[in-house]
Amino acid sequence: MIGGGAGASRGGAGAGACIVAINQTLPSGSYVVSVGNGGGEYTNGGDSSISVGGTIRYLAKGGGTGGDVGVNGVSGGCGGGAGALNQSTKNFDGGIAVATNIVNGIPSIGPSETSTYAVYGNRGGHQRDTTGTSPTGYYAHPGGGGGIGSAGHDNIEGNPNAGKGGKGKNEAIINGKTYNFKSHFKVDGVDGFIGGGGGGDNGEAKYTGAHGLTGSTLYNHQPPANTGSGANGAFGSGSSGIVIIRYRA
Repeated sequence: MIGGGAGASRGGAGAGACIVAINQTLPSGSYVVSVGNGGGEYTNGGDSSISVGGTIRYLAKGGGTGGDVGVNGVSGGCGGGAGALNQSTKNFDGGIAVATNIVNGIPSIGPSETSTYAVYGNRGGHQRDTTGTSPTGYYAHPGGGGGIGSAGHDNIEGNPNAGKGGKGKNEAIINGKTYNFKSHFKVDGVDGFIGGGGGGDNGEAKYTGAHGLTGSTLYNHQPPANTGSGANGAFGSGSSGIVIIRYRA
């Protein structure tokens, strides 16, 4: 399962956290499955969850939105990219991947791998251009949003492009076994990849750093639905998450 991808500001938006749990025993009772929505402008993605008898058993946090001008990225399943500088010499940080996911009733879980589950999430890219002015003379370029496969790219001094979004993933390795999302769980995504981070705005509200899932550099790019991917910068919308339960009686 993956949470919803965040919407963006200037920094690229983070993807939702991804949880892959194998050979789990679930209790009997009434099940409620919630799929996190993609975030809009300035908003985090929605959480995806599975509840049994009113108790949350699994929860994948939605992605964190990118920072605006002069603002840090927001934390989430994957963190949003740091915001842009505008005639300022202060650096800004990408949001972190939070440790508030839930796996089989166990709370406070951050990115980790065990013998029965894996939780994926990464930070957003930092803003490290100390000159205070971008090469275009507008906003200094912000960081990319984190993806489930890698952190969002930092923007460093003199970089002519905004930070790229962190990569998605197409598989999980649990207890030494590889679980391909497309062949094992029938996930379409982009060639089976999900959970890419958004690219940061390049300061012109026209182009961005490359999206971590699709490679698009358009500020109004809409990442594919049900991939939990963050939006590119300049106020794009993230995509919804997905919940898949593969079971045997």
